[in-house]
Amino acid sequence: MNRTNHQNSLRETLMINLVRYSKPLYGLFFKSKAEPWELSVLALLQYPQQSLGRELGLFLVANRLKLMDKFEDHDVYHVLLQYSTSVVDEARMQFFLLGNGKRSLFALGTGFIASCFFPERWGAFYEAYKRGQHSGVVFKSDFLLGLNQPINDLRSYFQIEEHPAFSASSIPFA
Repeated sequence: MNRTNHQNSLRETLMINLVRYSKPLYGLFFKSKAEPWELSVLALLQYPQQSLGRELGLFLVANRLKLMDKFEDHDVYHVLLQYSTSVVDEARMQFFLLGNGKRSLFALGTGFIASCFFPERWGAFYEAYKRGQHSGVVFKSDFLLGLNQPINDLRSYFQIEEHPAFSASSIPFA
């Protein structure tokens, strides 16, 4: 492993651990009144093709995850906004949400720490922030009610610009 990869790995590990240990506290103080969805991955996979619910189920299967009670909207953001679960994409997603108007301690803290840990990614973070500014307000939505909706209709409704990593021009021979 070269020095750069080791530094990235160390920074990513630090970031993962900060999130891992802060999430329960965040849940305790800021999500205590939220109602869990009480849906399994299998139940999500029963939703219609191309629906938010089914796409969420496929995302969870692909990433070997399950829904966390009271944090379900976090995984919906991954699916709707097309951010992976990499450390940098997690931070980009939080920057999108900050640009979208969300001012939670978790989003602000993640943005601050990611900026300190990954200063070379500031351009990508700023791009995500601007993408959030140009979208309709996503973070206030009750996505449990929208699980049957076609995901592309939701992206259109919220005016979510196509994620640069998923644009047709980035796909060879498209």
